[in-house]
Amino acid sequence: MRFPLAWRIFLGTALVVAAVLGGSLYLTARAAHRAAAAAAERGIAAIRAQVATQLDARARVLLDAARVFVQIPAFRSLLANGSPDDALDQAREAADRLGAEWVQLTDARGVRLAKSDEPHAPPVALGSMSLIQRALAGEAVAAYGRAGDSSLFHAVAVPVEGPTPGQLAGALMAALPLDAAAARALGTAAGGDVVVYLQPDGSEGATPR
Repeated sequence: MRFPLAWRIFLGTALVVAAVLGGSLYLTARAAHRAAAAAAERGIAAIRAQVATQLDARARVLLDAARVFVQIPAFRSLLANGSPDDALDQAREAADRLGAEWVQLTDARGVRLAKSDEPHAPPVALGSMSLIQRALAGEAVAAYGRAGDSSLFHAVAVPVEGPTPGQLAGALMAALPLDAAAARALGTAAGGDVVVYLQPDGSEGATPR
């Protein structure tokens, strides 16, 4: 069946226009998709930067509070005496004053004297922990840790000088949880949804993602 010349011209023109429009729509859609992906990446990067800033500020506040607490002469004297009961009382008081989830104290050898949330915590050696090692070397330090398979926490450790200047009495370690409530608070402040997790790379003190 043959179409008149006018119809053939019309159909040919329509096909060309349709192809051009289809190509234009495709290119426009690709450009829009790339722009949306780039905007999403920028948004995620901005939220991550804000969360990192908040986590750093959180650590600084806890670290500064711990530094101030260990300067209290009565605390230093009680820790130097090494009494488990006194150490437990001081650990609980420190947790309350610092707003920490828990606080544990060690002697100058890195042996735990008390843990605020575990009245019967055994006197285990904690000197192999990086945080405790560095605190007993005279450094105030902040890092991240994991308890069990899924509990993450933000921790700080500071050295405790004894009654005699220059003589180390032990170390104080304080922790704040990085749980669902903390993630919600971080997300609210950053303007997005935040999930905190730790990659199981086996490195101590790794940074949550």
